Parts: sequence; structure tokens; C-alpha cells
Amino acid sequence: MKRKAGAGSILYQVDSARNLPAVVKVCFDEEISESCMKEALKKTLKVYPLANAGVEFSDGNVWLIDNHQPLELLHQKQCIRPGSDKLNKHWTCVNYDGNALYVIVSHAITDGRGMLWFTETLTYYYCCLKYQKNYAPADDARTEIGGTYPDDETDYWEMDYSDVLPVPKAEYQKVGYVLPENKNKKNEKKSYVKLTVPESAFMEFVRKNGTSPSVMMYLLFAMAVYQTRPEAEEPIVARLTVDARKNLDIPHSFFNCSLGAHFSVNRQMISNTEFSELCQKLRKSLKAQNTPEYLRCMAKELVEEKALLPDVKPTVSVSYMGKVPFGEYQEHITDFLMAEEEFHKINAYAYHHEFHLILNFGSGSSMYGAAMADILKQNGIPVQQSEMIFLEDAQD
Repeated sequence: MKRKAGAGSILYQVDSARNLPAVVKVCFDEEISESCMKEALKKTLKVYPLANAGVEFSDGNVWLIDNHQPLELLHQKQCIRPGSDKLNKHWTCVNYDGNALYVIVSHAITDGRGMLWFTETLTYYYCCLKYQKNYAPADDARTEIGGTYPDDETDYWEMDYSDVLPVPKAEYQKVGYVLPENKNKKNEKKSYVKLTVPESAFMEFVRKNGTSPSVMMYLLFAMAVYQTRPEAEEPIVARLTVDARKNLDIPHSFFNCSLGAHFSVNRQMISNTEFSELCQKLRKSLKAQNTPEYLRCMAKELVEEKALLPDVKPTVSVSYMGKVPFGEYQEHITDFLMAEEEFHKINAYAYHHEFHLILNFGSGSSMYGAAMADILKQNGIPVQQSEMIFLEDAQD
């Protein structure tokens, strides 16, 4: 197999510098059994054979390549960058330390939904083996009983686009306010802050304002930036991840199927527009950018142009994963985290009746997080904010 990877948010015209690792961390209620986890990984790779493939970056493109070396479980805390020689070029890394399991993938190959499916299956098999019980898997988990993802599945960059017609493009500011933390990333340590709020209270706040969780997170962040950065006069531009699987009729694709809806607001709009009105306006724009016609047109452009809107430079990127649906075995899972080695990012998900927002903005994470927390508290929503948590650089 030597195929050019060509779908999703960063699959065209990227080099090794854009091989961003995405990390899932799962903490269990006791130390991990190496023998059970090794066996669970073998079972998982039968369901996801693509995870055994290798990855290479050449001529500005990502290539999937044959890899006859099986993916192995590593006993260490340090993550290894996907595609590294230390991984035999694998684009997936699975390691553990104590009670913590880490799944690291190349974001060029799969997206958050794909790696969540992989993690759900791995933890399912592990708990069944460790506790000798036939647990019910997560709703989204794929097992040997529930089906597999073949390597030759239909992917949207290989679909027929002959009937795709241009659609009106949403109007938005393409270049947004650059956070001071992003102007000199070399001096910024990779770190994040987590905000935790009751899921029911947050979702009620979202519904009351007639919008969606991702739009609400974006607006809260934009308000936080304008409150903490009085010098910020440029618009706050956002890229909101849109999972294209359903609307492109490929619901089970494991490959990267995330496209982006784009928004922009400025200080005047936030100051002079009633909050719920602004929420509803952006929600309407999100719906317009999340139709089969619009997404197929975007996908066609990716295929033909082999680039992801290079002139778009968002202030923030927002990714909402929905509920993390571990199955009956979740009684053995004490914590879950999904993060990326990328600044200007908010990852969010609902887990154990709580809504988690992961803010990855380097040294500004605590400041923006505190401002967002204050806004939520003013609306009657209790918030817990973590201390600054530092991410280790993935080894090459």
C-alpha cells in the first residue's frame, strides 16, 4: 500500500513541521497491567488495521506506506512523535505509565473522532481482559463483533465530485487578531488549562441562547480576549471543526474527515449586539456551512487545490467532540483528556455529566480561562479551573 493521504484539515501540502500529534490520555483506577494492555492492543489492531501503517512526509505531502512492523505497546510516559524512526514510521503511538494510558496519532491521518473510536475499542478490550468480564462496549466503539474499518474504505477525497456545483461562500474575516502568545511560539511552553462545568447547566445556557456548544465556546473566548487584551482591535476569527462524515454519507470513515466552519466577530459587535442575538446569528451561519452541498464543495476544493485555505489565519480553533461514551467499564476510568500539540486551540467534550474545555494557549491559558470562567459564573454556572498543566514535547 502506498497511497497519498488526502482528506481533512491538514492533509495537503504539509511537511514534518505540521505533523502535529493529537493526544488522548485515559487514567484508570489502578496501575495498568502490561500483559492485558498488550493483548488489548493486538485485538484493537485487528479492528483498525490502518493503525499499523507507516507515514512519510515528502514533497509537501503526506504518504501512507506499508509497514510490516507491528505497532507495539511502550512502557514510558514520554510520547513519541508520529512517523518517527523510533516508532518504525508508525503514525500511531500507544504507551503507558502507571495508571495512565496515552494514545498519540498524527493529525494528518485521522481526526479526534477517529482516535476516540480507536481509544474506546482499546480500553474496552483492556477492561474485559483485566477484570475477566464481558462489559458492554461504548456506543461508538468498534469491536471484532461490531465490524471493522477496511483499509480500502471509500474516503471523501476519492469520491465522485462531477455533480458538485459551487455554493455561496460564507463571508468572514480571514485574518484574525494574533494572540501575543502566538507571535513567538519558540519561547512558549506547551501547556493547557481545563475548565470543568456541569454538563446540564452548560447545555441549558447554550439552549437558552439558541446556539450550539461550539459557537458558545467561541463567543466566550472572544469575549475573554477582548476583556483581557484592551489593545486587541482586530476581529477574533475562528475555525470550528465540522465532522463531515454524516453529511458526506461516509459515517464510518476512520480517516480525517474534519472540515472547518469559519466565523469572525469584532469588539464592536460584542459590545453593541445583544448576546443571544449574536449567538443565534452565528448558529445560523454554522448551519449554512454544515450542509451536504457546502461540505462537498469544500471537499472538492481540497481535492483539486490540494491545500486548506492557506489565506485563513484564525485566532482560535474550536473542536467539540460531544459525549465521550465509554461503556459499562467506565467505572474503572477516573479521568479522560484530549489535547493537541498546537497553540490557539480549544478542545471540548462531555464526560461523566461534566463539560470539559481544554484551553491550549501557552502562557495565556490561565488568563483566558479565568475570564471565560467569570463570564460563566455571572450567568449562574459553577466553574472549576485547573492549574496550568505543561505538556512534554513529543520525542522525534
